[in-house]
Amino acid sequence: MNITITQSTRTNQSQPGFRIAQSPLVSPFHPFHPEKDAEPCYNAYREWLHEVVLCEKEPVRAAKRIAKQCGVLISTRYKGFSRDEILACLEELGSKTDLTIFVTSDHDPGRCIKSYLEWKYPAPEQQTLEVL
Repeated sequence: MNITITQSTRTNQSQPGFRIAQSPLVSPFHPFHPEKDAEPCYNAYREWLHEVVLCEKEPVRAAKRIAKQCGVLISTRYKGFSRDEILACLEELGSKTDLTIFVTSDHDPGRCIKSYLEWKYPAPEQQTLEVL
């Protein structure tokens, strides 16, 4: 799987790729003060994705608990997708051989999604085990 992270701009809006804001993988956390909140929101998203996908937590409850724990706020635009919708979206992304993830900033959740997909769906050359 070849995953590319690309900065989203007005000029590349028509290019094919994955845009997080229009998917179940949208971050429930919003950096209301970007200079101060961006990194804590990114860290909260990473923890949220881990808990929802690997620990089988319910997304909305996990988001509320993590927001409180990390001192960040939940976005007023967050719709609260189900765990099944999130897993289906990740599975669909994992089935692609080439994937472009469009991000809006350095702290966009796209990097978390990329890390997860590379771990869950490793490239064939990473799946071999050499015996020394």
